[in-house]
Amino acid sequence: MTLVKWLLPGTTGMAIIRAIVAGETDPQILAAKRHHRTKRSETEIAAALNGDYRNEHIFVLQQELQLYDVYQAQIAACDRQIQECLAQLARAILPSRAFYRRLRSRLGTPKAITATAHKLARIFYRLWTTGGNYQDIGMDYYEQRYQERVINNLQKKALALGFELVPQPEANTVS
Repeated sequence: MTLVKWLLPGTTGMAIIRAIVAGETDPQILAAKRHHRTKRSETEIAAALNGDYRNEHIFVLQQELQLYDVYQAQIAACDRQIQECLAQLARAILPSRAFYRRLRSRLGTPKAITATAHKLARIFYRLWTTGGNYQDIGMDYYEQRYQERVINNLQKKALALGFELVPQPEANTVS
């Protein structure tokens, strides 16, 4: 049996392997399991599937497929756990931070949580690889930078329209 490397591990390759393990050995029937976006034609796939389907080969393929499925399940469980942990960190650590609040108002809570979790992951990775300490520059820093960007954008728009922005002194409030 000759399985060429371009069959694995995509949708077409996995469908064909599962069919072989289930007992199908006809190359034309196997090639018909080709995904519509596969670059190779059914004829090319069928030609690659001509071979000797001995029981011992199919047994080994079945064993390998079972291991593959177990590993894929383990990877999916790890991915879910990591995503849940990062989302919990984002909700627990940064919900009051300006970064999260700005994103939440613009993108909504789920995307803001994901973006914040991604930012945390990058921070943790950088700290882990460099061995450094994280210095939180604080919410005020982010707010100040955001206001500076807003003012700069307003000044550019005003100049483009032929106007000039003039800062007003803060109003004195008497309580």
